[in-house]
Amino acid sequence: RNTTIADILLKERLGGGLGLIVAVMAEAGLQGSSKWHGYLRSLPAEGESVPLLWRSPNALKLLQGTELEGKVEEHMADTQSDFEEHVAPLADRYPTRIPRTNGAWSLQAFRKAASWVASRAFYVDKVHK
Repeated sequence: RNTTIADILLKERLGGGLGLIVAVMAEAGLQGSSKWHGYLRSLPAEGESVPLLWRSPNALKLLQGTELEGKVEEHMADTQSDFEEHVAPLADRYPTRIPRTNGAWSLQAFRKAASWVASRAFYVDKVHK
């Protein structure tokens, strides 16, 4: 409802976490044209340091002995699959609506938006609404 591509998300039936990530990614790609520009500029330019997106061997060592050990590659494959199957095709279907300049609609941009969402979003169940 609060994104310039809300109608696209509804039409494509993209909701939940994936829909939110796509909305954030689209708004970030609009830069100064987005009503969320000020907020998005306050976020880390390279994305958040979310453990499931860590790549360096030294960082991955920090996950040894935790539930996340060995999950990073699986998560990276899942995000790539989500991007290729659900997100990337939107740019071809809605070329005048999806920001494509400066890598705004790329796997890297998708993962950055996912890191912002993962570090700031939370779920409220029906009992606590």
